Formats: sequence, C-alpha cells, structure tokens
Amino acid sequence: MRPLLALLALALMHPVPASAARGVVYEPSEGSIDYAKKAWMLQFGDDIGVRWTSVSEVFSDDEPVTVLGGGSRHECTRKAAGTQALEAATHAIVSEVTRMNYDTAGLAIDRARDMLPCLTRAPSPELLAGFHFMRGIVAFYAEGTAKASERFQEALLVSPFLQWDTRYPPPVKPSFEGAIAGAMTAPTAFLSISPRVTKEGRLWLNGVEVDLRTRTRSLYSGTHLIQWAPDDATDTTNWVLDLKEGTSVAIVARRDAVDGLLAGDADAAVTEFTQAQILAPVERKAGSTLYVARSGEPVQFHGYDPLGSRWRPVDALSLKRHVSNGKRLQGIGVGLTILGSVFAGVGAGLYAHQRGEARRLEAIILPDQNRPGQREDYDKHIGEHTLHTQQANNGGFLGIVGGTLLLGGVPLAIIGSRRAAGAGFQRADPSR
Repeated sequence: MRPLLALLALALMHPVPASAARGVVYEPSEGSIDYAKKAWMLQFGDDIGVRWTSVSEVFSDDEPVTVLGGGSRHECTRKAAGTQALEAATHAIVSEVTRMNYDTAGLAIDRARDMLPCLTRAPSPELLAGFHFMRGIVAFYAEGTAKASERFQEALLVSPFLQWDTRYPPPVKPSFEGAIAGAMTAPTAFLSISPRVTKEGRLWLNGVEVDLRTRTRSLYSGTHLIQWAPDDATDTTNWVLDLKEGTSVAIVARRDAVDGLLAGDADAAVTEFTQAQILAPVERKAGSTLYVARSGEPVQFHGYDPLGSRWRPVDALSLKRHVSNGKRLQGIGVGLTILGSVFAGVGAGLYAHQRGEARRLEAIILPDQNRPGQREDYDKHIGEHTLHTQQANNGGFLGIVGGTLLLGGVPLAIIGSRRAAGAGFQRADPSR
C-alpha cells in the first residue's frame, strides 16, 4: 500500500504533461469553427480539453490598433481633455514650484499625469518635456537626486533643447546637469510597429509624429505617451507606458496581427499575447500547442519555444504539402469516378441495346434456317446478329472498364478529401 501511495503522491506533484495544453484560435468567418473542429477530429480523434477561441476574442474588432508587451500602463480615468488643459496644469505646477509648495506641486503633477491618457490631440514635445522637467524638480525633494535625474532624463529625451531656468531651486541644478551627462547612455527599451499602423493612420510618440516607414526603434526607459488616429479621424487613442530597461513593446494593427497569426509568421508580441488569451501561464512550456484555423485552408501549428520565449510555427509547410497532395489525389479520384461512371453507363446501355437486338434476330433466324428459299434472308440475319453480338461485347468491355475506374476512383476521392482536410498528418513533437 505504501509504494502505491507514494506513486500517487508523485503523480499529483508532477504537472500535467505539456502536450495536454492545447488551444485553437479560428478565424471568425462563417463555417470556420466547423472546419477547425473537423480538421482537429480528423487528425487527433477527439477534442477533449481543447479551448476554442475566435480571433475576434483575442483581437477585438473595435480596436484597430493595440499596444502589446511589457511596461506599466496608465488608463484614462477622467473626461477627455485637450492640450490646453495639460498646458494649464503644467503652468499650475510651475507656479507651485516657484512658491516652493512642493507637496501641492506633487498633487498637481498627479492630476496632470492623469490627463495624458485622456488627451484628444498630440501635445507638442516642448509641452511634454516641460511636464517631465517639473516632475524632476518635485522628485528631487520627494524622492532624492537619483529619481530627479531620471525625470530630467525623460524630459531631455523628449526635447533635448531644455535649459535650466534660474527661477528654479539652485540645489536641484546638479541633478539636471547629471541628467544631461547621462541622457545619451540611458537604458533603453525596444519598440516595433506593424505596417498598417502608419499606413492607415498617424502615430505620435511623445508628441512627435512617427515616419510611416518606421518599423522598429529604441525608446529610453521612462514614461512615454503613444497616440494614434486613423486617417479619417482627428481624436487620438492614447497609451501611457512606464517602460523599464530591456522592455519590448509592439504597436500592432489588428489586421496585421490576424494576418500574421494565420500565416504562421506573427510577431513575437502577437503570438505571446494570443497564447496568453487562450492558455494559462502555467502551460507556457515546450510541447504546448497553439493552432490557428482558417476556413478552407490548413490548420497552422505553433509550438512554444522556451529558449526563445515565444511561439513558433511547427510543420506548417509539411501540412500544406500534405493537404496539397490530398487535393491532387482527390481531383484524380473525382476525375476517375466521373470517367468511370460515364464509361460504365455507356457500356451498360450499349450492351443492353445490342444484346436485345441480337436476341430479336435469334427469334427470326431459327425459323428461317428450316424454310426452303430463305437462304438469302438467313445469311443477312446471321450477319446482323454477329454485328450486334460484337457491339454487345464491346459495350460489356466498356462497362467493365468503367466499373474498374469507378471502383478505383471512389476510394481515391475519399482518401484525397480526408488528406485535403489534414487527416493522416502527424505533427512533429516541438519538444524534441
């Protein structure tokens, strides 16, 4: 009993095998989930434990552009505000600082920061830089010189032309000068931008419009305001992110994300975000499986690569070849079935007609051969009987050929159709 209990305890301690972690993301088109489930059943026999998720549940139709990746985010918790409101709030901060009311200035900074996610337009870089500059002064008295330098660096990296103003407290100036010295070597994060973000709209980073050709760039760590508006709109969608060194962030257009998923070459941030929506974090291990199903096309296979910390396509090309060969086999089978049906039908009809004519002549020939003077008619009927018999034999042969083609074509069509749906394909184990 004790060995049995020990084995049971070990079984409970070990996690569920990675291969049990399965999720299917399917395109939200008519019949897509039916196709995905059919392909799954043909390949695996059952769908126990499989999680079915529409692409629209992963990437909302209401959000044409989204930001994926790390970093702390600040949401809009108040009414929309114009840039004039941010400018007024910054002037209020300056007023409090010049009167050395640093506690009150800190509260004003919090209120101004709450405006950033709610702005309806892109502010000027100078306005944002001034806001971060005032954060640096208040941080000096609230959090010390190191935090003040960080805030000043954020200001300088938005607008490198900031100058020290003699109205501000002299003890803070060394922190500002230190920020100038360290700005160019400040820690960075990584930003990627999908093509349709800038092709179908306008993107601003800290008040500066991003060139539509930009796909990747480095960002200094700190607070960043990202804004986007489609070409036919003026109000912006805002994201305020606090990024740390080494953080990766992606600004992704929904159509780019979906196209990448269905093609099996989605950006790392897209695949990570997708698997996070359908697979629990504990299942992000080698052997976990993510499928992307598209109606009428092969199911794409993705396996989790723990070394690269991302999902990668698994044997999608092999499956495409398998499906393509299945479609060809199906076409051959259907062609043979049609040809065999025609041959069999024509042959059977010819055999029945000619055999009937031969039997009709046999009824005439038998009396003729015993009647004197009927030799000429007898020879004529014998020739016609022979011809009809030969035609009947030809029809029978054609029917046999047609039946053979039919018997061969039907199985080929069935096998080909199953292969075209992915049946019989064995995916490779991504953990090997």
